[in-house]
Order: sequence, then structure tokens, then C-alpha cells
Amino acid sequence: LLVLYGHQPRLGTRTSTSVRDQAYSTPVPLAYVASRLAGVTAETTIYEPTAGNGALLIEANPSKVLANEINPGRRANLEEQGFKVTGNDASEMKQAAAGYDVVLANPPFGTVREWRPGLAKGETESKVFDLTDIRPQYMTREIDQAIALRALGNMDNDGRAVLLVGGLNKLVSTPEGRAAGYNSQSKVHFYKTLYDLYNVTDHFTVAGELYERRDMWEPHGRL
Repeated sequence: LLVLYGHQPRLGTRTSTSVRDQAYSTPVPLAYVASRLAGVTAETTIYEPTAGNGALLIEANPSKVLANEINPGRRANLEEQGFKVTGNDASEMKQAAAGYDVVLANPPFGTVREWRPGLAKGETESKVFDLTDIRPQYMTREIDQAIALRALGNMDNDGRAVLLVGGLNKLVSTPEGRAAGYNSQSKVHFYKTLYDLYNVTDHFTVAGELYERRDMWEPHGRL
């Protein structure tokens, strides 16, 4: 898998669609690690809210998977692989299904800019995601946090999840620096909610450089 990943083109250019969707495909070696952590087998039922081209489903039995993907091209790729696919906005889905053994997710990171009534033409603001049905007064501008918490609602009470969510804004090399990076208001609210509502068994950071290569399935368009 590492050799395969090393032969993928570098992410030097991106399409307008990938920028809009904040679409960074999961590196295949990291996807395999996530699958192993989740204990995926041929009998495991899986919900994937932002499935992309299916990297996180590397060990999955397609007949046991509900894969959601908003991008039509990626959705078609998933269908060709035999997955049952929906095309909903994962940040707004209250509950897509229930009782899945595993939730695997690598949602887009960061904020989403949008125009709304009251703004000038061409002016945008960061979208606010309403999660008050999950926790009172909980609002966030981080799309990965919204999608992760929405997706977990589809997990069985005895299920397992592996989430790849946005980490630090810059590379830090010390434990103190990493700890400080988690002290922003949005991260404090997210992890407090995650740890209060679920049994989190592990939490670790991976380097952003793992995302420096483009999925071989992606188009080679330029901005």
C-alpha cells in the first residue's frame, strides 16, 4: 500500500469541485489502518458518510455497506464497486440509518463559506452547523465536527467508529504545542461532546503530509 501510494501524483493542483467540497481523499495506507482499528471483517455492517472513492472501505463487503457521497463522480465510482450509495449532505443528515456495527469517516475539514440573505452580492460567511439536537446550545463552523457527530448517530450501541477529523492548524513538534492546539473553543466543545457521549478508547494525531498525494481516481483538472 505504501508503494502504491508513492506512485500517486502529488496534490499540486485541484479542481473547482474538490475545492468546493474540501475533498481530500484518504491515503490508502491510513485507510487500511483505520479499517484494522475498526475491526472490519466480511460480515461487518458499515456506515460511511463521506465515502469518496471508497478508500476507507478497503476491507468491506459492499453488500454490508451504506456509503454516502455528495459528489456525483465519486458516487458513480462507488456504485461501480458494488456499494449501496446515497447522495445526501452528511452535515445535515439527522440520521441516515441505525444499528451499523462500524462508522468510518474522513469528512472534509474546516469551514464552509456561503452566501445568505442580508449579505452583499459576492459576500460570504462561514456556515454555522446546528447540532443542538445532539447537545443543547451546540453550534459549530467546523464541517468535520458536524459530519462526525451526525454519523455516529447511525452506530449500534455496541458499535465501533474510527473518525479522521481536522487536527492542528500548523505542524507542531512538542507535546506542549500539540496540547495547546486543542484549546480552541471549537475543538474543546467537540471533544467534550465526543468524550461525554461516547466511549473514546484512543486518540492520536497523524501528519498532514500524508495527504500530499492525489487519489488516482480524481480528474487532473486545474483551477
